[in-house]
Amino acid sequence: MKHWTLSSWLARRVFLVSAVPVVVAFAVGGWFVDRSLSREIEALVHEEFDEASMLLRESLDPQEHFGFVTEQLSQSHRLFPMAWRVRPIGAREPKVDYGDAVLFDHLTTAVPLDASVELEGRLVVGRRIVHGELDVMLAVDGSVLESVLAWYWIIATVISCAVSLLGAAFGQMFGRRVGTMLRRAAEHVQSTREGDSAADDLELPDEILSIATELRTTLEKIREESERARVFVASLAHELRSPIQNLIAEAEVLLLRAREPNEYRAKFRAQLEELVELGHAVNNLMAFCARSESEPTSRAEEFDLGNEVRLRLQQEIARAERAGIQVALDASGDLRMRGDRESILRALRNVIANAIDWSPTASTIDFELTGEPEQIHVTVRDRGPGIPDADRPRVFEPFFRRDSNERRRGGYGLGLAIAHDAVVRQGGSIALDGARGEGTTCSIQLPRAPRPSNPNGTA
Repeated sequence: MKHWTLSSWLARRVFLVSAVPVVVAFAVGGWFVDRSLSREIEALVHEEFDEASMLLRESLDPQEHFGFVTEQLSQSHRLFPMAWRVRPIGAREPKVDYGDAVLFDHLTTAVPLDASVELEGRLVVGRRIVHGELDVMLAVDGSVLESVLAWYWIIATVISCAVSLLGAAFGQMFGRRVGTMLRRAAEHVQSTREGDSAADDLELPDEILSIATELRTTLEKIREESERARVFVASLAHELRSPIQNLIAEAEVLLLRAREPNEYRAKFRAQLEELVELGHAVNNLMAFCARSESEPTSRAEEFDLGNEVRLRLQQEIARAERAGIQVALDASGDLRMRGDRESILRALRNVIANAIDWSPTASTIDFELTGEPEQIHVTVRDRGPGIPDADRPRVFEPFFRRDSNERRRGGYGLGLAIAHDAVVRQGGSIALDGARGEGTTCSIQLPRAPRPSNPNGTA
């Protein structure tokens, strides 16, 4: 892989942007200067023909006076060497040359009448009928104008080189400046990984600072999620190890001696409850890992939420009864809906399980299902300790667990996060309300069919 730096790339681009337009402009200008010089010499040829015609207008013998006329015209344009070649129209007598006749030695092609041709070395030859009886050719040497074009190219070259050097210097300076700012931005982002907050007061352009800030924010989120995942894995290993070891120990105790069937039945029932809880924990973990793999419409089906709750949440209701807690289920209205049945029922199970875990013995949990025209309203109300204000914004975050001795059993910080995700994917909303010491009320709004979700998902 070829390595390159942004500073060198910017330096080259600035050099090209500054130098190339100047070079192109001078090249185009040189072409225009060259054409202008050629047109100036051609104009001089036509001017000389016109002046010769005027001077010979009153002459009775134009050929005899032509030498005097050419001498006079040459004196008025000493800068440009000229040569005249005269021959009477239709005459067989030899042609007569005036002026610098050697100029005609460069003529290798015939010159059309009333036209002019440009030869090498800025030599222009024209031909015209003068005074109605003389076939005249005029050669004008404009090589002296080559010095004008040469000076133009010298000046253009000097200016182009100067602009190129200035462009290269500015490009290098600009590239180093941008490189320095990007390195400072990288150090700003690097400070996040190292936990240094001293780089917060960073003086950078808003565009680069916004990128650095976004990268730093992203890294902070990644670090937080990584830390949460690490804590979660450690907690999950600890939480799973304890019940598994308990199950192993209880099984070993059961095998130490023969027991009565009722005693075996009681032990197996307790172990089954532990296994069910472990199964729910694993299901929540799998649901959390796969929560974004498919859209809710891909698994949507018609079902009656009231019937499903009565059938599928019996285990949770039985667990509440064994803990001395009564779940008062009240279902009213049309509870038919279309959606991801398993995700929605898992969400309700997690909400009920959370309410059971935080409810005191001999209390009641109100579980209400109300069918409304466009949606189904679910309310779960417990008489637990409520939610502290500091914890309220984070209750739906994955892996968040409240530190409290009032909870009936430990959790994994996934139940409410999965419930929130399932409700949001259905296009509904979920909210927890309840001050400290006043119990908690969970309100869920479920549309009867999946619809575009609200990212916040909170009422």
